[in-house]
Amino acid sequence: MDGIMSMLHEFLLEALTLLAIVLELMGVFIIFRAALAAFRRYLSSHNEGIGLSLASGLALGLTFFLGAEILLTATARTIQELAMICGVFLLRAVMSVLIHWETGHQAEGSRAH
Repeated sequence: MDGIMSMLHEFLLEALTLLAIVLELMGVFIIFRAALAAFRRYLSSHNEGIGLSLASGLALGLTFFLGAEILLTATARTIQELAMICGVFLLRAVMSVLIHWETGHQAEGSRAH
């Protein structure tokens, strides 16, 4: 019975790590796509709302990164690993809050004009 539980535990750790990697790749794709779209709009001289759309893409991508970090907290084996994951999570959460704040600020500015 102990061997089965150990195998199941290792399987879950591997599955969570794989899911975290997939979420991070999704976040990278979203940020890359938002950056390309913003750059394309910049080149075509349609500069209205570029910052807002890019910030929205960054915020969405960071949300996927935060989801990956949450999954990784379940795989931490030592307190040092947990502290590192929590530190990265906090940094990404702060960046996400700042981007959301900036997005809201830009949206209010564009509505005023």
